[in-house]
Amino acid sequence: MNPTGWLRQIGDWWRGHSAGTQAGIIVGGATILAVLIFLSQWLGRPQYAPLFTNVEMEEAAGVVAYLKENNVPYQLQGEGTILVPQEQVYDLRLQVAASGLLNGSGVGFELFDKTQLGMTDTQWYLNYQRALQEELRRTITQYDQIEQARVHLVIPQPSVFIKNESPAQAAVVLKLRPLATLAPEQVKSIMYLVASSVEGMKPENVRVIDTEGRVLSEGVLTNAEAGMASALTAQQQEQKRDFERQLEQRIQQKLEQILGPGNVVVMVSADLDFSRREVSRTEYGNGTVRSEQTTQEQGSGTGGALPPQVGDPNRQPPVYGAVTGTGQSNYSRDQQTRNYEVNETQEKITYPPGEVRSISTSVAVNGPLAANTVQQVENIVRTAVGYQQQRGDQISVVPMAFDRTYIQDAQAEMTRLAQESERQQRLQQYISLGVTAAVILMAFLIVFMLLRRRQPQPLLELAPSIEEMVPAEVVSPMPVAARIDDEVKRKQDQIRDIVKQHPEEAAQLVKTWLGEE
Repeated sequence: MNPTGWLRQIGDWWRGHSAGTQAGIIVGGATILAVLIFLSQWLGRPQYAPLFTNVEMEEAAGVVAYLKENNVPYQLQGEGTILVPQEQVYDLRLQVAASGLLNGSGVGFELFDKTQLGMTDTQWYLNYQRALQEELRRTITQYDQIEQARVHLVIPQPSVFIKNESPAQAAVVLKLRPLATLAPEQVKSIMYLVASSVEGMKPENVRVIDTEGRVLSEGVLTNAEAGMASALTAQQQEQKRDFERQLEQRIQQKLEQILGPGNVVVMVSADLDFSRREVSRTEYGNGTVRSEQTTQEQGSGTGGALPPQVGDPNRQPPVYGAVTGTGQSNYSRDQQTRNYEVNETQEKITYPPGEVRSISTSVAVNGPLAANTVQQVENIVRTAVGYQQQRGDQISVVPMAFDRTYIQDAQAEMTRLAQESERQQRLQQYISLGVTAAVILMAFLIVFMLLRRRQPQPLLELAPSIEEMVPAEVVSPMPVAARIDDEVKRKQDQIRDIVKQHPEEAAQLVKTWLGEE
């Protein structure tokens, strides 16, 4: 069928409906079209994600102008937060960074792009320090956990006298994102970054703090890294810290089962002896007889007395010139010799490095505690660490009220985010249900109106009576032929009007007549 036939059929179909039906079709079609357009826009809208947060107003204006110039949809939220489609976040960040629109509150080395004539050395030095501070700030803010940063450098002027020289120093102030923390290695990397960027600066001269007033750089560098003499190597320090951590966890687990999680803070400091010692010891016990020899001598003689034996304590010096006697004399001698097997014990003891010299334990408990409870906690700690008084161990248990502000803020932030996510999901569900219900209702109304309009009304009910159709002048005396012609013409006109007003009913009536014939 050609397009003309289609158009004719559509026109006939449209003219075959009454004005009320046509209005209902127009309203229903417009409603369905509006619903479809809304659904397509709502389902096809992009998911927005933060491009930059906490941006200065001047910088935000430049970024917005850049987005408008490149026809990128965006949204502004809060103060200094710019939202863009989620799939374009990283590309746009690179583009904005390359364009130099987001340089922070300061000016980096682009300060030297334009050379100023007549600049003194002092001015150049100050500009260089400003630019270096800004460049370091930009680099530090690349950390995901850091929201904002400020860098302050103290670079002394060089001096020809060594005694007048002072080391360069730096202070870094960080504003962390909510619920974000920096690991010690990350703080150390910031310290090395700043120290390596400034001539003559050492990492131990860099202080890193946050906006809460906490010193993040405290205890981050080891003694060797800080340039101080240390008797412990890195491995020994790690071994010492592992030993302390094991004791802390042991005490923490025992006390939290009694006092509740989060109500105990334990710190253990152990003094370990990492020197290697060897002790050799020899012990001699009671010996056993290995051999024994006994000698006995006996003798007799006449004449003078026998001279005393050597070693006899009763021996007297000889008297010369005296006359010796001539009587009988006897003597005897006993000698006993014993050889012992020596019972010798040799012991060699090697003490490995890491021997515990002393342990100091500090325990902080949340809330006030009774004196007997404090004593019980102290007894538990004594058992957990293997307390020995003779080696100088110390234990301190202090009850105090903990500051829960940070935890409460974190919990409130997490609750707010959860509620916001739940509200968004609930809103999307409500919108989906509402749109679906509206579409179903409109479709039902349109079908109902079409079915209702298709039911024909009897033509006899719509046609006026004979008395209404034929005016009173018809019965007036006139010629019969003229009256008949006028009457037929008038009826034809009335029938045409009725058909124009009720085309569907007229067509149905004609079809009925044709069917009867």
